[in-house]
Amino acid sequence: MVKKIAVILMLMTLVVAFGAQAQDAPLTVGLLLPTTGNDYVSALISGAEAAAEELSLELVIASADLEVETELEQFNELAERGISALILMPTDVVESLAIVEAANEAEIPVMVLGDLEYADSEAEVIATIGLDNVAAGAAAGEFICTAVEGQGTVLEIFSTEAVDEDAPSTLAVIAAERSQGFAEYLAESCADLTVETISIVGLSQREALTALREALENEAVTAVFAHNDTDAALATSASIRSGSSAVLVGFNATDTSLSTISTGYLSAVFAPFGTVMGRTAVETVKAHLDGEEVEASIFADVLLISPDTLSDVRNCPPNRTPCP
Repeated sequence: MVKKIAVILMLMTLVVAFGAQAQDAPLTVGLLLPTTGNDYVSALISGAEAAAEELSLELVIASADLEVETELEQFNELAERGISALILMPTDVVESLAIVEAANEAEIPVMVLGDLEYADSEAEVIATIGLDNVAAGAAAGEFICTAVEGQGTVLEIFSTEAVDEDAPSTLAVIAAERSQGFAEYLAESCADLTVETISIVGLSQREALTALREALENEAVTAVFAHNDTDAALATSASIRSGSSAVLVGFNATDTSLSTISTGYLSAVFAPFGTVMGRTAVETVKAHLDGEEVEASIFADVLLISPDTLSDVRNCPPNRTPCP
């Protein structure tokens, strides 16, 4: 009898110990990204990791490698690991909705970074965080208008196809929204500045560089507006080769763009600070898991990075919010 009681007590002790261990185990949050192969996403990961460590969360990072099929596979693996929540940066603004629907089915809360087309879907998300790209485009228009005193021609670079209503890609939607804000600002506040568009869709890097160089040889071009960091880098190279003194403005705070600003070849970029985006996403998810009410739509501040603000941006650590 005494032996039996001892066994029971031992089992109860093990159950209590296991329960305490389970309670102490950190919640796991999945971070599913379209790619991890650029500076902006690397910064976003840094911010997310810093916040997760401070909040005692386990962060599991997965990449879709820009493939919708891979994105679904990665989600399934995260779900099998028993994640408590998912932070999703969609690979495709339409197709990635399947991830949210699958997460809803599995009762995994989802936080979305960026654009996603919900159409008639009843999919639910905790919140969406991203840039107001229309406002960002308008800010770029204001900067250019001031820099060139509203005179001359601005060359706007298009490197993505027009938005396909049936299957719009994230990059195409972002470019279209930035172009919209840019055009609206100029029409209202800088009407004397002429806009000339140039498409480099489908061109090789060498072909695109040649097309941009030839366009910049036109002395009437006083500014260049690039929708992303890749186009800004091409425009910078073309400007150097053509001898142009046009004001060059782009997006995203990559290592290349920051270095080019420091040399004076690139005038400015507008960018979300990746570390702040990552941190905000993790903090929002944790608040939701703690039972707090969170904002449904969160817009990250757009930073103007120019020679005047460059040192502040470079010295900004991942745990500083806002930055600079």
